[in-house]
Amino acid sequence: MGDLLNGKVAAITGAGRGIGRSIALGLAGQGARVVVNDLGVDPEGAGMDAGPASQVVQEILERGGSAVPDTGDIATMDGGQALITTAVDTFGRLDILVNVAGIFRHNMIFDMPEQDWDAVLDVHLKGHFGCIQAALPHMREQGSGRIINFSSGVATHGRATAANYGTAKAAVIGLTRALARELAGDGITSNAIAPAAETRVTLGYGRRVNEMRDKFGAEQTGGKAHALPDPELIVPAIIYLCTDEAAQINGEVFHLMGGLVQRAFPERPYRSITKGGAWTVADLERALQPGLLSDIQNPAPAT
Repeated sequence: MGDLLNGKVAAITGAGRGIGRSIALGLAGQGARVVVNDLGVDPEGAGMDAGPASQVVQEILERGGSAVPDTGDIATMDGGQALITTAVDTFGRLDILVNVAGIFRHNMIFDMPEQDWDAVLDVHLKGHFGCIQAALPHMREQGSGRIINFSSGVATHGRATAANYGTAKAAVIGLTRALARELAGDGITSNAIAPAAETRVTLGYGRRVNEMRDKFGAEQTGGKAHALPDPELIVPAIIYLCTDEAAQINGEVFHLMGGLVQRAFPERPYRSITKGGAWTVADLERALQPGLLSDIQNPAPAT
């Protein structure tokens, strides 16, 4: 057992399996008291099982840590509030909120049912919002707090079969940066993680991508999915962001994969063209390729 987080209380969503489980064990191993939230659903969000959350709590207790389970549905505002209430009622405070919970319902967008769009955004985006909104009164009263949100490389790079997921994860980045600006004066930091790690959910995603690849072709779906590193490898970075020493790190997005840690730049214009007055279509056609688009390979010939 370490002591980097002694006295801290952490609530972690989606902590019954995969990345969330590794984070729960890691934070508890550094002295944090942990609320392990997990609804116990399958990768697409179906079914409910209290077992995963309880099993992780038992692992933490056996290692000499302190934890309680929470099996609420954080895709609802009531579920987010209940999670935070459990933390405060049980341990007296809340210092750390890690929003990991997620589901996958992948399909090509022209085949995607409306309920699959809504379900993914509810868990990934509304789930973040509900938990954060419930946590903030406690963190603001304390004058400190750490919020760590989970995004994805799909948010910035895109991925066929994942329009719902990529949209939610891109919005999480926007939420993270907005929180950083709003809460900096309250001693609360907000950062996002875009992980690459092999879990039950990503394995299911890989199978779905390969099914879509067989149905629609590699060119449309982006090719075959590949194995990813162990989720435990990203935990030290999460632990560090939760410490008092990380108080100046705010509004950042970190891509983590195995031993690789990358800091992302905020999306911003990096190349410009300008002229006096309004552009005409003909002017733009002549100017875009040598200016804005000169790094695009094999451009169509200008006319």
